[in-house]
Amino acid sequence: MEFTNDVGVYGYLAIALAVFFGGNAVVFIAGIIAHNGVMPLPYVLIAAICGIFIGSQSMFYCGRFINKRFRSLLERQAVVSKTTKINKYLKKSPFFAIIMFHLLPGFRMVAPIILGVLRYTRSKFVIYDFIAAVLVTAFIGLLGFGFSHAIESLFTRKNFVDFWLAAVIAIAVIIYIVIKKKRNK
Repeated sequence: MEFTNDVGVYGYLAIALAVFFGGNAVVFIAGIIAHNGVMPLPYVLIAAICGIFIGSQSMFYCGRFINKRFRSLLERQAVVSKTTKINKYLKKSPFFAIIMFHLLPGFRMVAPIILGVLRYTRSKFVIYDFIAAVLVTAFIGLLGFGFSHAIESLFTRKNFVDFWLAAVIAIAVIIYIVIKKKRNK
């Protein structure tokens, strides 16, 4: 019983810190944890949103106040093409670009630093980043919650064997079709 109380007390802080340094996989796992009843889903999502938002904001301000060495690194040819791509996406649709930065692996920590170095507008970044953090966290957290529910209901079904037999047959048919198409090419 003590373990459950400790998870309830320190679990939200652990989720916020893990999301701050980790990423969307932590949010997915937190959704699974919430489905198992250890912590309520709304509080798990709030902790994850706080971790993601504080993480991206701190990286943005690190980029704002970064030294000249990093700026000279950004001026190199290989990096210039990537920063111009980021600028192009930001000019087309800044909100969509920031949502994509939250979804793409590896970009969630790097993109805010680059945006800070490029002197992107603070107020826009705060607003877009908060909305993106809420949307992405809710989507991935609910995905983890739903995945856990689906797996649980799958293994508690009475016709469990029938389902797996149908799944194996469907996978075999798909593999057969793929192999046949590759041979015809």
